[in-house]
Amino acid sequence: MTQAAPKKHHRSIILSIIIVIFVISICSAFVKIQLKINDKKEEAASLSQEYENLLLANEEMSSMLAAGNEAEIIERIAREDRGYVYPDEDAYFDATP
Repeated sequence: MTQAAPKKHHRSIILSIIIVIFVISICSAFVKIQLKINDKKEEAASLSQEYENLLLANEEMSSMLAAGNEAEIIERIAREDRGYVYPDEDAYFDATP
């Protein structure tokens, strides 16, 4: 009987260590999942803001088209997106970072 008691004690220590390792790994996985959730929430907020900006730009273009201002749209795109200027116009660009 004296040998059975140390075996049970030895088994209980091993079982306790396994349980502690299991609990730590579960907690670690939980923290990783929470961090991913927070990242995805930030990404969703950013995409939502970008979507709202695109809706506003789309509404602005639609109203210009409805008002018959195609020339203004073409000029704005040429100036802002393509960097075009009129031949007799002086354009200055800020080259500082």
